[in-house]
Formats: sequence, structure tokens, C-alpha cells
Amino acid sequence: MLDAAAGLIAAAPGEDFSLRAVCDAVGVKMPTLYHFFGSKQGLIDAVIARGFDMYLGEKSAMESSGDPIQDLREG
Repeated sequence: MLDAAAGLIAAAPGEDFSLRAVCDAVGVKMPTLYHFFGSKQGLIDAVIARGFDMYLGEKSAMESSGDPIQDLREG
């Protein structure tokens, strides 16, 4: 569900997306989405949290070049 929601959000930045479209994309019904996320805002919050986790995971896996300025540029 997170991948589907993130894909819909990325496909139309700044636009609203449909919970129905998320459910249809993953083959679940609306009660399933509400069970896991509680609301549309809960789903959005989970997508954002996952995005930050992915970003921080990639960032922490990067090797230091020894040059903090270069590390900032690459980050």
C-alpha cells in the first residue's frame, strides 16, 4: 500500500490522490487500508516516514570521503 500511495503521489505532485486508487492498485478493500493506517493522513504520514527511512538508510551506507564539504554535496 505504501508503494502504491507513493507512486500516486509522485505521479501527480501537489495533487490529491484517491484512497480507492491505492486499494485498487494493491487489490484490497478500503477497510484494510483503514485498519492499517486509520485515515488518509495516517497513510500519508506512513509514506513520508518510509521515505525518510529510505533516505537515511542510503545516507548512512555512504562512505565518508574525508572531506565534509564533498560529503554534503554527495549526500
